[in-house]
Amino acid sequence: MASAADFRDAFLKSLIVGYDWECSSHFAEIALRRVDSPDRKFRIEGLSACAVFEDFASQYISQCTLLQDQDGIYLCLDPHIEGRRSDKDNYWLVGASVAECPN
Repeated sequence: MASAADFRDAFLKSLIVGYDWECSSHFAEIALRRVDSPDRKFRIEGLSACAVFEDFASQYISQCTLLQDQDGIYLCLDPHIEGRRSDKDNYWLVGASVAECPN
């Protein structure tokens, strides 16, 4: 499973939300770029909720929260308080699992 450190200190290259007809479930793919490192892509399977309130001009991820609880996996790329959920979080997704996609 991915950790918050996998997303922190990276540039958001793309965020795609879609529907997988074969699995009958929603998903999100997040592509990241770091200086002097290969691009990485992560997929959140079983996406059940998401909210993006951020202006897309801010693509650098300086803080990240990744938690597993009764609702599934919670990933926030712009947490109000890093390490926990907050009603003030701007850029979050909830799914069943998150994993790095093979290159």
